[in-house]
Amino acid sequence: MWVRRFSPSANKAAIKQLHERYKATFGSIRRCVAFFEHLSSRQQAELCNSIQFDGTPVKSIKEVAQFLYNLRSKFVHEGELVLDIANVPVMSRHKNVNTLIELSTPKLFEAFEEGVVAYFNHAT
Repeated sequence: MWVRRFSPSANKAAIKQLHERYKATFGSIRRCVAFFEHLSSRQQAELCNSIQFDGTPVKSIKEVAQFLYNLRSKFVHEGELVLDIANVPVMSRHKNVNTLIELSTPKLFEAFEEGVVAYFNHAT
């Protein structure tokens, strides 16, 4: 059962862990991650290499999906103008981390197209 009562002095790490488990099971981001996990290994590697945090490419397609989902959420829920996806490299800061994004719109569209095809091939 997901509902637990915590005392006011509950461990923040335990609360965070429960929240992450909840999001992994019921959160909308899990579908976004699953979509990107159906991409070919070549496409996943290209996407991972197109985003760097503090000079290091992201390690997993899950991190790519979460990053893109967070960009989308900033725009949709907070009305923040997000300009990280462009046809030129973009440097920015996210969660106090220096970020270099070399993901162009055409490359993202290519990955999306592959993902849609993979999704419907998997669904049949």
